[in-house]
Amino acid sequence: RRGVLQVGVGLKQVGEAHLPRCGNQHMQVACIDVCFNQAAWHMSSHHFPAASSPDATPYRDHHAYCPGERLRLLHQEISTAATSSKSPSDASKPATSATTPPADPAAITKTPPVKPPDPECPPWFPPPPVPPIFPPTPPPTSPAPPIPPPGVPPPRSPAPSNPPPWPPPNPCLMLVKPRSDFSRCKFLRRANMTGADLSYSRLNHADLTRATLMSAELFETTFQHANCVSANFEGANLQDADFGSADLTSARFVDASLIEAALGGAKIKGADFTRADLRGATMIGLYKAEGVKFDEADLTGTAITNSWLTHSSFRGTHLQGVILDDVSFKQSVFRNVSFNGATIVDSFFDMADMQGVNLDGVLFDAGRLTWANVKGASFRGAHFTGGVQMHHLNGRAADFSGASLAEADLSSATLDGASFRKADLTATTFTGAQLNGTDFTESIGIKLSSFADIKGRPIGLLWSP
Repeated sequence: RRGVLQVGVGLKQVGEAHLPRCGNQHMQVACIDVCFNQAAWHMSSHHFPAASSPDATPYRDHHAYCPGERLRLLHQEISTAATSSKSPSDASKPATSATTPPADPAAITKTPPVKPPDPECPPWFPPPPVPPIFPPTPPPTSPAPPIPPPGVPPPRSPAPSNPPPWPPPNPCLMLVKPRSDFSRCKFLRRANMTGADLSYSRLNHADLTRATLMSAELFETTFQHANCVSANFEGANLQDADFGSADLTSARFVDASLIEAALGGAKIKGADFTRADLRGATMIGLYKAEGVKFDEADLTGTAITNSWLTHSSFRGTHLQGVILDDVSFKQSVFRNVSFNGATIVDSFFDMADMQGVNLDGVLFDAGRLTWANVKGASFRGAHFTGGVQMHHLNGRAADFSGASLAEADLSSATLDGASFRKADLTATTFTGAQLNGTDFTESIGIKLSSFADIKGRPIGLLWSP
């Protein structure tokens, strides 16, 4: 590097001493640009000789560094050109050899001052970048698939020979056996446990979303706070199982056995208990139980307390001896249902469809049947106490024979063709009711009842209301 700088300084001195002004200026710029800034000679930056000279072509077009022999040849050509272009005014000046190093070594490290540009000389600019001789080769591209003719579907890509299993294996399935504890392995989402034996197991807080437990043995298994959304328990044995506070939304319990099972606080919205055996089951605090299907289910002796079973279906359900306390069946459907011996306390059947329902001998205390449809239903021997609200009831052809309706409110009800033979109607209100063909033969306490603004011609009224 030191030798190259010394040669560069020598060439600079030769240019200042022997070249014309314009050549001197260009040479000085080239020396500064190459020798002092880059410490090498790049031939594309040299403009000596002049650009119009034919000798300038090799230097202008050459783009490689020129150490060694090429630098010596360049020095020789510069010296020859300087001798031929020396002016008379410079004859008295001593010539300085290009290869002679400067007297002061410290001058090598100093950057020579750059002279201001001469207005008579054209400005110097670095040459534009030269594009590469061989442009970069673009990456290979796959040929475009041929376009199928009109009316022909495009070909399908071939399926992988060995597709990965889906869903992937679940390590929690290694615990599927009786008396298992899933407290440390709760992820059972979409797990297939059809026919598995998990009796006496603990699945508390487990994630059983869309899991399949068809025909599984789940005797006394606990599912407290478990997530069983859309799980399938069809045909499973869930006797004495505990679903306390579990999420059973849209779960499927078709043909399942839930004898004496605990469902306290569970979410059963949209669940399907068709033909399920729920005898003796405990159903308390079912506040999210809209749209549940109990078609043909057996709820004999079941206790349902503080629940909202609205918009639910009870077609062909066995409800003998059921205990209902503070339960709402608003807009639910009861068809071909028997409530024989049932106890209904403070429960509501507003706008419920109860056509043909058998409520013989039912104890109905302080409940409500407003706007309900009990057409053709049987209430023989039923006991309505506490002032049951039945206004706007549709009771056409209903049978209330021998029933106790003391203090009941049947105002604006439609009771055409209904029968109240030997019924206790003490202080019962029929104000504005439709009583065309209604039979009041041998009714008790009829004189204490209210028949104001009634419509139609009732039967058995021995006095004019």
